[in-house]
Amino acid sequence: MGRIGFFCLAMSLMGCGPVIATSNIIQADAALEEARLLNAQTYAPYWFHSATIYLKKARSLDGKSEYQHASNYAGIALSRAQKALELTRRKIRSTPVGAVGGEGIGF
Repeated sequence: MGRIGFFCLAMSLMGCGPVIATSNIIQADAALEEARLLNAQTYAPYWFHSATIYLKKARSLDGKSEYQHASNYAGIALSRAQKALELTRRKIRSTPVGAVGGEGIGF
């Protein structure tokens, strides 16, 4: 591979940073939205809010073209959102049917 081939390879790889960071941010955002819809802010508040903070930081870094750091923060946000989802689903399954609304039927 000559100098021209190496230069072309280097130039083609330069565009990967924004794509990977954006992909990670989208995945984290989707997991966080699913957690929000399942009310994870109530069932797993620590994991939900920390995922929100990391995602916000990832978006901020992405906007400043710091793609590697943005990708790392988005990865942390994704893992925390997944943990929030896991805990929320577990708590929803273990909640008794009558306790869902917080009140009984009231006959």
